[in-house]
Amino acid sequence: MACKQTPANSKEFHVDNYGYKNWSTLLNIKDVIQLQENTNCLMSYAAKCIVLDSTIIYQDYKAKRIYSFSSDGKYLCTIGKMGHAASEYTSIKDICINKKDSVMMVLDDRGLVCYNLYDGKFKERKKFFSQNSNEYEKAEFVGNSEFICFTDNRNDNTIVYDSQKEVKGLRKGKRFHFVLNPFYKYNEECRVLSDYGDFYIDNYKDGRLETLYKIDFGKNALPADVLPKTYKDFEVVDNSTDYFKCIVEAHETSNWLYLKVVGPKQEYYIGFFNKKKGSYAFGQDDGKLGMFVIGAKEDNFYAIIYPEFVSPKSFANEILKKYGIDGSKNTPIIVKFCLNEKAL
Repeated sequence: MACKQTPANSKEFHVDNYGYKNWSTLLNIKDVIQLQENTNCLMSYAAKCIVLDSTIIYQDYKAKRIYSFSSDGKYLCTIGKMGHAASEYTSIKDICINKKDSVMMVLDDRGLVCYNLYDGKFKERKKFFSQNSNEYEKAEFVGNSEFICFTDNRNDNTIVYDSQKEVKGLRKGKRFHFVLNPFYKYNEECRVLSDYGDFYIDNYKDGRLETLYKIDFGKNALPADVLPKTYKDFEVVDNSTDYFKCIVEAHETSNWLYLKVVGPKQEYYIGFFNKKKGSYAFGQDDGKLGMFVIGAKEDNFYAIIYPEFVSPKSFANEILKKYGIDGSKNTPIIVKFCLNEKAL
């Protein structure tokens, strides 16, 4: 695999090997934390999970609640609740963090509800400048009262900047706006995934997007002439058994870039790319790993294991045995790991 500097000063990865399977040798487990459930905190799987220095924020998909845990997994509090009061959120479209001011924000149909990151107390409700802020499906905090947002089909742009004083488009929408997890943070810079059918990652800085990474799947990438313009087109294309279709999630450490990609036959593929050397591991997520990458910090990645879904033959089951984790409790487990480059 080659890694080269493109004219736009971005790094381009050419992927031609899709069969990596040696995940258990590649991943070097450094810590395992089981989250503690109680009567105030009954967990299913995470819509989003953010690991911070002293806190773990867990957005529960089924319960539609947001839990806060200490770094060793102890339940601290539930942040906010569903409702129609000013201090409540009508839905949880997304959550984002302002670490400097210790604020967690919930995106709902009315704007943003802000809470203290550590005790969960309500602070304020913010409105976007946009008169149609319910078109925002995802949001990321980029400084002061500034956000970049992913929009639905009512907007000409897929990515917009909203400072609560002005709105401007950052990326023109060229096709159906497929909602995914478009944002992640690296060293407090905001990265933005490409739209459906494209394979690149932008960096947001000073009001503009600049491409940082490009992934070249060659003839196996979705052709430009079949990119979906409408939802009906999207259903046809997404259900096809050919081609890599989009990046649905990404995270990065100082040396590695992680990607989760929708591939042929609607199967997920995962990959770890060395940002400096260009080496990579890329293969089908066939359940043998048994855990889901949720984030990264400094030199480490973080993943979740759901014990009730762990296969006896998976790497996740080996982790539970090695660390003496009682899988019968069925509460999610946070795994911290780095990569062993010699396994490539």
